Amino acid sequence: MSTTNDYGKVIRICACYEARGMTGIEILEIDTTGAEWDGDIRVWEVQQLLHCLGLQVLQRKKYLKNEYLVEKYIPSSRVTRRTLWDQVKDGLDPGGIARAAARREFKQTRKRKERDDNEPERNERTRSFKCLRQT
Repeated sequence: MSTTNDYGKVIRICACYEARGMTGIEILEIDTTGAEWDGDIRVWEVQQLLHCLGLQVLQRKKYLKNEYLVEKYIPSSRVTRRTLWDQVKDGLDPGGIARAAARREFKQTRKRKERDDNEPERNERTRSFKCLRQT
C-alpha cells in the first residue's frame, strides 16, 4: 500500500499497479485526525524519517516525496471514502497518458530483467568485478 497526499501520485501508482496486471485497485481517502491515531497507530512522514536516519541520498528520490508510512493499520473509522480505480480511471486520466507511461515502463523493466536473466555469464563477471573492487 502506498500512502500519499499527492493526487497525481495516486494516479501514477494506480496506473503502475494496473500495468502489472493487478485488479480490484482501490483508492482510499483517510482522515488522519482523531483519537485512533494517538495510541498504537501512527503516521510517519518518509522525508522526516530519512532525515533522522541520515539518509540524505534517499531524500532526493522523487518517488519518496509526499509519501507516508502507516504504523500497524488504518482504522476503518478513519476511511472517509473508497473508490475503485476501474470506475474513475477515465475521469482521472482522461487521455490515458499515465496508464500508457506505466505500461511502457513496465515493458522496459521486464525486457531489461529478461535480458539480464539471459546473460548469466556477463552478470557473473560483473558481480565478480564488483566484489574485487570492494576489497
